[in-house]
Amino acid sequence: MGGKPANGAKDRRNGSRQAPGAGVPALPPFLSIAPDGSLRIRVHAVPRASSTGAAGMQGASLKVRVQAPPEDGRANAAIVAWAAGALGAAKRDVSVAAGFSSREKILVARGVPDAAIAAAALWPDFNQQTDGLSPERK
Repeated sequence: MGGKPANGAKDRRNGSRQAPGAGVPALPPFLSIAPDGSLRIRVHAVPRASSTGAAGMQGASLKVRVQAPPEDGRANAAIVAWAAGALGAAKRDVSVAAGFSSREKILVARGVPDAAIAAAALWPDFNQQTDGLSPERK
């Protein structure tokens, strides 16, 4: 069964690299892979919350509660810090690409491995309070 690899990914047999995110199953609506290989995360911010973390879905966006107030970019910085920690990425690799003064934001994360992208797809099902990895307690 030869032929082209699925999803337009390059064949690893000839030494070429597979496109980022190609090894990840279907992504939820709040995640997408940009043409440059960066991960785009659609976020609905809820500032001045009692704790910081993912809180399910808000339409097609991931609802993220942050303790910081929406003043002087503090809520944006808190969301970037949370996303970087949950993805295992450096803060310098995560940024707000759109929605600086809005609750609806687009985050861009560069250099995120496929395993972290697959884990991010589960964020709405997990309690993201501190480490971004603790399963929700029922």
